[in-house]
Amino acid sequence: MKLCEQTIKNLTEIINEKPDHRTGKDLVEFFNPLGFHDAYVWGQPFPSRKDYTASKIRALNGTSGIDECIKKTFAPVNFVENYQLMYDLIEEFNKHLMYDGWNIYLNENEISFKKVTFNVADLYTPDSKKEKTEEEFINIRIETLNLTKLPIENTLTPIIKSRMDEIECCLNSKSPLATIFLCGSVLEGILFAIAYKNIKDFNMTKSSPKRDEKVKSFSEWSLKDYVDVSKELGYIDEDVKKFSHVVQDFRNYIHPYQQMAQQFNPSIETAKLCVQVVKIAIQQITNRGN
Repeated sequence: MKLCEQTIKNLTEIINEKPDHRTGKDLVEFFNPLGFHDAYVWGQPFPSRKDYTASKIRALNGTSGIDECIKKTFAPVNFVENYQLMYDLIEEFNKHLMYDGWNIYLNENEISFKKVTFNVADLYTPDSKKEKTEEEFINIRIETLNLTKLPIENTLTPIIKSRMDEIECCLNSKSPLATIFLCGSVLEGILFAIAYKNIKDFNMTKSSPKRDEKVKSFSEWSLKDYVDVSKELGYIDEDVKKFSHVVQDFRNYIHPYQQMAQQFNPSIETAKLCVQVVKIAIQQITNRGN
């Protein structure tokens, strides 16, 4: 991996100051395991921390050592007191690293790399920060879904496929309530399966539901909890989270009395929105692993 100077500058700042301020001695101890043999002697001149760190990154740049340096910088063990900072720094660093054709992400308990391509004009057009309307969201073109790429147990995939087929049948027969129930069960099933394979990641997030400062067991999580945490971990985007409010409440409408109390009478348009939420969520989850 070859980093440009702007990425080196950002990485230098993160290593020197985050999560903690590293002294000259700390920096020598950080870089020596990466192939250097420096010595820090108290009372003797030491270069500026900024210059020292940048010089070491440049020496590693273009070699496998730069990968190890990045992994060491963002290793979860460095953030045991503040995992949210780790995710924030990864997001910040990726904004620079994508110009070098890469992004980093947390893969279970380790930092992994993936190649990325992007068009600056697409990312930063004047309207790029404008939130999608419901109509725009429903009209998003969905690629053919490949359920086998979902990061879930293989034995669960046929069940998800069967329910997705049934969702289409219910939608075509204009059965909105049944469609919403199935959408909720599919989305919750997928996110639960992903959470079960990544227990520590899901439990360490800021969004994970807690009782008495302890994270609840997955059996106590609502679909909203799974959606919020999945958004925080980058499995789904803000648009899915925003438009999933009806799907999130699907369990509330199963009991007729609860449906009556909330005066919930879904239209076929509401059902179409829920189907779009599930399909785009699946698309985003499968694309994340590519």
